[in-house]
Amino acid sequence: MLKRQSRHLALLLVLTMLATMFVGVGVAQARSDNGVNKVLGVIDGEDYKGGEGTDATDYSHYLRILEDDDYAGELKAGEVFEIVLPQGVKWTYSEDRANPDVFVNCSVVKVSSRVAEVTIGSSEAPAGTAVAKMIIPLNFEVDGASGTLAVSIEALDSGVTEGEYIFARVTEGKMTATVDSVKKIARSSTNEAGTIQLRESALNVVDGEATVVVKLPANFKFESADVTLSGGFSNPTSFGTDVDGRTLTITFTPQDRNQRGTIYITPFIDISRSASFGEVEVGITVEDEDDEIFDGDLVIAEYVDWGIDVKIDDVKELVAGKFEQKTGKLTIEEKVANTLLDGRDLTVELPEWVKITNYQVTVNNALDTPSIDLGDGDQNYIDIEIDKSSDTKKAKIELKLTLSIEGNKSGDIEARIFGAGAEETSLVIATAVAPAIASIDKAAEVKIGVQNQPINDVTFTEGKKGVWKKDPVNGAVEPEGGEYYDDDSRPDDDSRLKNQPGVITLSLTEGARFAATPTVTVTDGNFEISAANVRRVENDTQVEIPVKSESTKASTIKVSDIKLTLDRSIPEGDLKIKIGGAAIIENSRAAGAKPNAIEAGEFNVASIDLVAAKVVTPADPSVHAVSTFVIGNTVYQINGVD
Repeated sequence: MLKRQSRHLALLLVLTMLATMFVGVGVAQARSDNGVNKVLGVIDGEDYKGGEGTDATDYSHYLRILEDDDYAGELKAGEVFEIVLPQGVKWTYSEDRANPDVFVNCSVVKVSSRVAEVTIGSSEAPAGTAVAKMIIPLNFEVDGASGTLAVSIEALDSGVTEGEYIFARVTEGKMTATVDSVKKIARSSTNEAGTIQLRESALNVVDGEATVVVKLPANFKFESADVTLSGGFSNPTSFGTDVDGRTLTITFTPQDRNQRGTIYITPFIDISRSASFGEVEVGITVEDEDDEIFDGDLVIAEYVDWGIDVKIDDVKELVAGKFEQKTGKLTIEEKVANTLLDGRDLTVELPEWVKITNYQVTVNNALDTPSIDLGDGDQNYIDIEIDKSSDTKKAKIELKLTLSIEGNKSGDIEARIFGAGAEETSLVIATAVAPAIASIDKAAEVKIGVQNQPINDVTFTEGKKGVWKKDPVNGAVEPEGGEYYDDDSRPDDDSRLKNQPGVITLSLTEGARFAATPTVTVTDGNFEISAANVRRVENDTQVEIPVKSESTKASTIKVSDIKLTLDRSIPEGDLKIKIGGAAIIENSRAAGAKPNAIEAGEFNVASIDLVAAKVVTPADPSVHAVSTFVIGNTVYQINGVD
């Protein structure tokens, strides 16, 4: 055992010694700090010279290699490394000399179109310094490359640090034209289009006096233009602008420079009545004394009619029959400033089966916060009063609405938006889901004046989980800033009174009664009822189903063993079972705090109706029962039967 442990200890010591011996092997230490003095914009096919002389001050574009202070003297004379260009770029150093250019402490020789060999020369550092410094001009030609260009340093066992360094970016054409944003404009006194940016793709593309011409399409003309010269075009020796109808002319002469130039143009446009709606595209040409630099088109605006853009951030599913159904954010924005007229109302109108009981509104600083009248919470629209018109900034209104939806409705809730000078527009802002979806396999045939007539089972399913309530509410929340009512009809300060029992009801068409209490079961989901307390009420015309627990999964109820008795007053036609109760439809008048009045958000509708049977044949009036009674005889006959 001791022998084995000794062998393990010896092996561990050997491994430790080997690890110590090879520390740093294979890991190159950074002996130099490398970089490019600037990143040029360049054009495919052009030749760029970073320098010609032997003094570092002669070089405009170069790769710098500076010996690290901690490794002074580590870059040895005679060591060789390579600088390599990417594909599509080639060196333009002279090939007829072995040592084409001599620099501080190095010489450069082109060995192939993309590879240049650098030899470190004298180990003497420049006067006044303790470290070697090499300045290598980047003389190159772009030959098919695109995008960002990086030069690579291959150390080849020298002390130079390897790496890649971005030195240029290739741009198509001699000049680029862009617009900051395509602005929407209309026929008004001031129309500011998007700002045009004209930028040289490379230094000194513009050489000498330059002329820039911007021309608008027919039926548009320049009112004025703001022109700014930036970068290498700043402080020109001459500068002027001229506006002549559709044409803007700019002339300038840049000074000698070492930076690309940029021109910014912000046009202000007048629009003729004959102008066509759509994109406003300008033609742009740029020329200098010797060359055409740019010729192209650019969309700077969109001419639109007065109007508004509307959108909804989330088309939510809202449950019918319930209060406090909140929409997503509805945004109403002017297409151009000054569309909505001061002192006018912008109307948002919903279907008649929807009532608006509350709202949240925000506006941008182009408008004052508007006043909105909800009425008594019984209207399907709101009027947004525009207190002032916007000026140069487009007005934006953001709305969130609180709705109450009639209990037997479903489908898209579409908003119509109109008024205040805006053309009418519409969009779907929400989808209504019925609180219960009822069905029956087949409507049975039943007869007038007959008792205990069976019909098929009735099933109904929650429209969404949790919408059948154990503790239903019976009122809309009062809006901020005031109550719906000026009386004291509510018994306490809570505007949503949870004093209605959580009951589902099944009611019959007048003239029909339940002959017995049906069987009620939950066949799917986790909704719970108090089955033992299911009972007939209202003279057997209604069955009550008490709610025991709400669902977390949409549930289904089956009502079976349904037997009906019809009196002679019921007409032929459809016999309906009406599914309701405060547990399903909270916003009916019958479920409210004041059953004799319509309150905020309430409807007369209290049920979802299902045709459960067909009354097809009344009792035969020609058939009569004949009874015979004989005095002193205890037996009597009905239709001849003792």
